[in-house]
Amino acid sequence: MYDNDEIVTKKFQKACFILTILTGVILLLLNFTLFTFRHYSHNQLRGFDVEYIETTENSIILTVDNQQLNISKEKLEDNLIIDIRDIVDWNTDGTEIALSLANGNELYATQTQNIYAPKFKNYVGFNEIQSVEETETEIHITTKDGNIYTIKK
Repeated sequence: MYDNDEIVTKKFQKACFILTILTGVILLLLNFTLFTFRHYSHNQLRGFDVEYIETTENSIILTVDNQQLNISKEKLEDNLIIDIRDIVDWNTDGTEIALSLANGNELYATQTQNIYAPKFKNYVGFNEIQSVEETETEIHITTKDGNIYTIKK
């Protein structure tokens, strides 16, 4: 039979063999993961460099990476992308804006949240004005909610 030293040596050899196999498997998995990551990161879409933009009456032509892309205005409008020159009229009540386009279409957008503090609005609607006072250097507009907007002349 085996003596204790031989048993310890055989267990040690077995442990070394298992450790070697385990290290090989871990290195293979790591190598595969790095290869996959490197391959994936090199094949990602990169940003486009728009070289030239031309607008015609019915379309917009983009030159990207030496290739021309012609997109009709109808297609752009279907995706809510409009040429600012096609806006012939607009109106707003402070929560909704209506745009009238040259082709007769109308677009509406509704405000979903107010990102401006009440005292720092970008505009004051005529129906919000309570009084207007003028000095030599400033105009003071008081709104119905009590806020005062000051405009330097």
